[in-house]
Amino acid sequence: MLIQVNVQNFKSFNESNSLNMIASNKLRTQKDRLYESVDVTLLKSAVIYGANASGKSNFVEVLRFMKECVINQEIPIESYNWYCRNHEDNKEKISSFSVQLLLNGGCYEYGFDAILNTQTIKDEWIIHLNNNKVLYQRNNNGRPMHNLNLNREEQNRMDIYMNDFISNDKSLFLTEMNRNKHFEKDSNLNVFHKIYQWFTKDLNVVLPDMPLKKFAYYYDESTLNNIKKIVRSFDTGIEFIEIKNMSEEQLQNKIGISLYKDVIGELKKKVQKQGQELNLSMQSKKEFFNITMNDNYDLEIKTLCFKHGKSMLDFEFCE
Repeated sequence: MLIQVNVQNFKSFNESNSLNMIASNKLRTQKDRLYESVDVTLLKSAVIYGANASGKSNFVEVLRFMKECVINQEIPIESYNWYCRNHEDNKEKISSFSVQLLLNGGCYEYGFDAILNTQTIKDEWIIHLNNNKVLYQRNNNGRPMHNLNLNREEQNRMDIYMNDFISNDKSLFLTEMNRNKHFEKDSNLNVFHKIYQWFTKDLNVVLPDMPLKKFAYYYDESTLNNIKKIVRSFDTGIEFIEIKNMSEEQLQNKIGISLYKDVIGELKKKVQKQGQELNLSMQSKKEFFNITMNDNYDLEIKTLCFKHGKSMLDFEFCE
């Protein structure tokens, strides 16, 4: 679980800013709002309020940015000017990012410092907050160190990993320790796995302009019924959603003949290679399709249509 997020010199954040999920004493009696462990009591949820252009979205971007760095192992090139540009000298200054986490009963801090303009990692660390012990750190010259209790075999492996990383100022060691590296269940090296898995599996950042990635439940009658109930509960005026078949000609008119040929061509290649039926879902801001091709290359194309209020006519996704 998330305990705290810290950021400095990133987009609209010049000085150090934090979001803290530790519950105040005023809420200690409201058990339904809290998650309690031996070491810390945390809020299950939080809402950030603020005026337009006050940095709310940018704070969410901090977590999205950290996740992207961890998954891809390095600072994305497009972030070269994401330092706080309200101050010109920030271009050459450190940008700092860290999270404090409750993982399997232990409290940890993971973070890294970087020069965004050059995509250079300057520091990276893991701290066990229960005893304020630095478990891993790489200093400004890139040389890593650790304070983990390891057996001889693990120590030898760790020495190799760290020596290989001495001159690497472009990649995160956390990600490297999760590239096809397996440790014994009780190994202290698993702290790298636990933190990495929080970023990759537990941290989900959803922004307003993000397209949906999973469509299968929209084309299943049982789950579609649940979606209908949810949509109605938001008082959108939409009373009914149903699956509607489309012809190939209709799809061509929607997405254009060139894109249609590319999509169907790629789908045929994959069906031929795998020898089985395949599904492909497509979404833009205005359209929403599901295409199924069987091993005979027959197509079934579906979309969603909506009933609004008392109207007997269908409305499309874009409407």
